[in-house]
Amino acid sequence: MSKRLQSLINRARLILEEPEFVEEYEPAYEIHVFDFDQTLQNKYRPLQCVEILREHLAAGIPCYIVTARKPDKGQEQHICDVLYWWDIQFDPDDVYALGPEAEKGLCVLDLIYRHQAEKCTFWDDKEYNCESVFTHCAEVVDELHVFHLSAAVPGDIRKEIIKDLENERLEIKHSLQERKLFRNWRRLSKI
Repeated sequence: MSKRLQSLINRARLILEEPEFVEEYEPAYEIHVFDFDQTLQNKYRPLQCVEILREHLAAGIPCYIVTARKPDKGQEQHICDVLYWWDIQFDPDDVYALGPEAEKGLCVLDLIYRHQAEKCTFWDDKEYNCESVFTHCAEVVDELHVFHLSAAVPGDIRKEIIKDLENERLEIKHSLQERKLFRNWRRLSKI
């Protein structure tokens, strides 16, 4: 049996066995999940992912922020206030402050299930979060795209992890020239 067929069978099995959610989420083909620090902002200055977030929100694509900030400390509202400074309306219910010890992969997996999404894109500056999302979510979506951003050079893409059509993991490491082009795009857009 091919890997693709086995993946589809496993996905169908997971859908049949998935728990019922009390809170209703609109079904969506794709979702986007962002980290906040060093992904959307650096020292409260917006990074290029803010424009990506803005475009997806304008298109009606569900977007979420999953951060390692401590829960129940008002961080959800604080993040929404920062986004409001940049003219982005964001619901505090779409911000998940998990704390520094939590695995982001499990939260992203839950969001995928709730939306019945077939495509997920994740942005984070910590490699272990990117690996966690790929490990937990690769089997349940058709398309998974994980961006590992640099913590040293804010907004710089270090690596992309993609699940291809054959359910194989592909890693794309951008050359220095490609990364400079991405940074120049950021400077030209005045982000």
